[in-house]
Formats: sequence, C-alpha cells, structure tokens
Amino acid sequence: MSAEERERLTSEVMRYVLFASHQNRGAPVLRSKIGEAMSAIGGAGTKKGAGSYIVALAQKKFLDIFGFEMIELSRAQSRNKRPAKTVNESQAASAKCYALRSVLPAQMRRKFVDDPSATAARGFAIVVAALVQISNGCIREETLFEQLAQLGVVSGEHLSENHAELGDVRALMALLVKRRIFMREHSSYDDPTMGYSYELAEGAEAIIGYENIDKFINESMRSQIATV
Repeated sequence: MSAEERERLTSEVMRYVLFASHQNRGAPVLRSKIGEAMSAIGGAGTKKGAGSYIVALAQKKFLDIFGFEMIELSRAQSRNKRPAKTVNESQAASAKCYALRSVLPAQMRRKFVDDPSATAARGFAIVVAALVQISNGCIREETLFEQLAQLGVVSGEHLSENHAELGDVRALMALLVKRRIFMREHSSYDDPTMGYSYELAEGAEAIIGYENIDKFINESMRSQIATV
C-alpha cells in the first residue's frame, strides 16, 4: 500500500466516522459500515487486513489532531432477544463498532466540548442509566416511568405533560435509544403482550461512561443514608 493510498483511506475513515457520529448524535458507528466506506474507494481499501490497519491509523490521528479517542466497542445485545440460530445472526450479535470520546478532563470538556443545551438531557440519561443498573441491568418500561414519576421527572395522565427542560420525555427516551445509550426490546421475545424493557447499550459506555453511572449511584445512596 502506497503512502498516498494509506493517507487517502485514513482520511476517508475519519471523514465517515465524523459524519456518522454527528448525524447520529454520537451513536457508535458499526465496523461494517466503515469497511463499506473503504471498499467504495477501491484499490488497497478492498485488500484483506487493510481495514484493521487503516482503522488503527485513524484512531491515532483522531487522538493527535482532535483530542478524541476512537474507542472500539462490542455492539450490545438484549437479554430479551431470541437467541441467534444462524452463523450470520451470531456474527451480527458480536459486531464491533467505534465511538468518538474526548480525552479532555471533565471540567474542560464541559467548557469547550459539551453542548450546554444538552446538560439536562445528559443528566436525565444518567438517572435512567442508574435506574437500569440497580434493576440488575434491565427495567420494565412501566416500572421506569413509575420511578421517574416518583422523582418528579414525569407527570400528568399518560405522561401527556412535557417537562420544563426535557420536553417530551418519551420522545427523549426514543432519541437515547437511537443514540444506542439504551436498548428498548420486548420484555419477552415469545410474548409481545408483556410490553417493553430498557437495558444499557454500548453507547452508555462511550457517551456517559460506566464510571459516571456508578459514581452517581454511590453518591445518591450516600445522600439517602445521610438523610435517614
């Protein structure tokens, strides 16, 4: 592979990941889609083993130029989904994906990177993630909204009233599912009448961070104990 081809493919991978991340509000990008973007260029991009090499170069450039980690994740699979029956289904279940995450310290990231208008939505996502986590990683939809009502996040008959800062909470949850922070699946794959449940998806690690979820849970528990 020539230096020119290497540079061209690396630039294309970076362009594609940046565009896809922006378009999908930070949702992880599937490795297969990155491969398709490389194959579309042709040449060395179609050679076996070229993909991993170019992705590694893109990861280094993202860090050096933009201060972003291009972290590799495994696409999360719901425990409520029907087990894979074929090789293709099994491969899809273990698919790799990538997400961009700033390496700036939290204070600098909030000042220079994070969108101030998204602060309330981020806080909401952490609260929901904590509720999922303390429910053994899976929470029924009706239970989640009952707990959100107890916290004062949602109100009104059938959740018809919008939150002052969050707006339509159900629409916000749908957006967080699209961003792969959460998964929303039937509570039982063989009984759709049982409704839906939420679980953490791979985006929770990249966008929120498991350490932030655990920190929130621990701080909430300490504050509860302190008030007893």
